[in-house]
Order: sequence, then structure tokens, then C-alpha cells
Amino acid sequence: MICKQASTHHTETVDWHKPTGGHYKCNVDDSFSHALSKVGIGICIREDDGRFVLAKTE
Repeated sequence: MICKQASTHHTETVDWHKPTGGHYKCNVDDSFSHALSKVGIGICIREDDGRFVLAKTE
């Protein structure tokens, strides 16, 4: 993993690609606020046909 401190907010849009048959896909995103000393994380799990399974944020 490569970490880099950013001086500006960066948003990137990416396309979802389905996993191979019989597998699940887990997408993860996170953020950190140095000023607030807060961390946020979100996950989304989908089946190989794109059907929603589970999401969690914290």
C-alpha cells in the first residue's frame, strides 16, 4: 500500500467490474481528517451478477 498526503480533496469515479462466476466482490473506501482526527470507512459487497449483499460504514 502506498500512502500519500494530499493537500486538496480528490474525487475519482471508477466503473464497477463484476467478479468471475461464483465469487463476491467487496469494494472498500476510506477517508481521514487530520484536523478532526477522524477516520471513516465504507464497504459494499455484491454477488457476481451485481446483486447487493451487504454494506457497512463506520
